[in-house]
Amino acid sequence: MKLKKVKEEWTYKPNLDLSKQINDIASIISKDILQGMKQGKGVDGGAMPSNETETVTRKGHNKILFDTGLLSRFYIKKRASSSDQRAEIAVPKKREGATQGLAIDGIKTKKGRKFYKFWGVSERAENQANKYIFMEIRRLMKK
Repeated sequence: MKLKKVKEEWTYKPNLDLSKQINDIASIISKDILQGMKQGKGVDGGAMPSNETETVTRKGHNKILFDTGLLSRFYIKKRASSSDQRAEIAVPKKREGATQGLAIDGIKTKKGRKFYKFWGVSERAENQANKYIFMEIRRLMKK
């Protein structure tokens, strides 16, 4: 018996606007990143590296990742709409390279490289977002 290869493409475009909920989730993630930065915790739950003595002297405080304050001023760059249900969180243009450098490339110090894992979605924020969106979809489907 010969089997015939069948190619199927499914396109499902539900009549369900989740833009409000997606924007709410972007806010959940933004708040979680800022909270982690203030607590000195990375998105992986671990502690971020401590500041070098010279850094504390220069800044006048020991707050990790808070120097000029630009990194903490990330914002929702693109909000979801009914026609494009995606949201995007960004840092001010001046700090885009610094964000990548701190998180991916690390900072070279006298004691080696330090990596600051502050940019991303923590497990806590992911769980909160998942719980929220599942409840919202159920609510909307009952209408």
